[in-house]
Amino acid sequence: MASSNPNYFEIDRQSSQVLMLFKKNADFIQMDQKIFNYYAQELVVKGIHNELAEVTIYPLLGSSPNGILFRSEKLRDECIANLSKVKKESELSKILLRP
Repeated sequence: MASSNPNYFEIDRQSSQVLMLFKKNADFIQMDQKIFNYYAQELVVKGIHNELAEVTIYPLLGSSPNGILFRSEKLRDECIANLSKVKKESELSKILLRP
């Protein structure tokens, strides 16, 4: 699914992910909340970004501290709806079982 989508890509430097979210170059990111807080504060302290972005944290996979941080509730709701659809179609278990 992701490999066939030309708009999908991954960034491995977590500080870059946070900056992309702050600059609105990404609609959402998946990251541990403590790691997000660290890099977000680092961007402000270094003067790379002048304020902390307001984000919504959603525990995508249950009680895990890893969640997805969204720029807006609307986008969060759309993602949750699509995730629910994937779960109903049993696609999520197939995706999570991939090597």
